[in-house]
Order: sequence, then C-alpha cells, then structure tokens
Amino acid sequence: MLDERRVSVGTKTYRVFNYKWSGCKRDIFADHWTEMVECLEEHPDQTALELLVEFQVRYPGRYSQRQLYTLQKRVRVWRQQAVQRLINEVSRTPNQASLETSR
Repeated sequence: MLDERRVSVGTKTYRVFNYKWSGCKRDIFADHWTEMVECLEEHPDQTALELLVEFQVRYPGRYSQRQLYTLQKRVRVWRQQAVQRLINEVSRTPNQASLETSR
C-alpha cells in the first residue's frame, strides 16, 4: 500500500489475532450471593475460603477452588461496605445523643 509520500506500508505482522470472545464473564456468584451475604452477616469473621467450602457442600459441583480469588474480592468489597455502614451509624449516633442530652 502506498501513501501520498510514496512510502510502502505493509501489514502489521506482529499482531496476533484472537477470535475468541473476551468480554466480561457473567457473575459466578449471582445466584447465591444473597445467601452468602446472610452467612457473612451471621459470621462476619468468616473467611472467603470457609464461605466457599460451605457453598461447595450446599451446592455440589457448582463452585470450584479456582473461584476463590473472585470470592475473596467480593468479600473484601462487602466488608468495606459494612465498615462504611458502621461508620455512618456511629457518626449519626453522637449527634442524636447530644441532642437528647441537651434537652
């Protein structure tokens, strides 16, 4: 192919074309996440590994050890949100308590 400066530009041979679909995968834990959250709320110190093992027993063949890292990320986000909820509750409580004591 010649451009206007008469330079020959060939095809890009260094690119590897992969025709597999590489979009986002579906959420593995979507079907049982509400149950998992209930378990985490009952036992907040439970690790992701313990949670995964529990759900492997509940739903045999559904979850594998390879999904542990994904579950760890989900549990980490859940814990961060739980901490934020606690901080918000604590920050509201002193204001209400100070109003009640001033009366």
